[in-house]
Amino acid sequence: MRVPGRQLHVQAGDLLGDEAYRDEMVATARQEIAAMVPDRSWMQWAAHLAPTITIAAITAWPDAGQPDPETAAKRIRQTVVAVVDAACRPPAS
Repeated sequence: MRVPGRQLHVQAGDLLGDEAYRDEMVATARQEIAAMVPDRSWMQWAAHLAPTITIAAITAWPDAGQPDPETAAKRIRQTVVAVVDAACRPPAS
């Protein structure tokens, strides 16, 4: 992640390894996702996966050469939308 004047190095494991922080992220995701995913088990799955995939996407972006900075946030959001969508629907046959 780049901040003007300095370089920040954040590893996904640094954020996901802090259990209290991870629990807070999952609780926040659960609140946002609950109304969209009717099945409680799949809602829990999506609530746990959404923060993980978001952090992984953010930390992978600099490693990929920071492509398309103007659309990066929207693309990362699309990954979370895909997780919620997968939790809402049965798999295609």
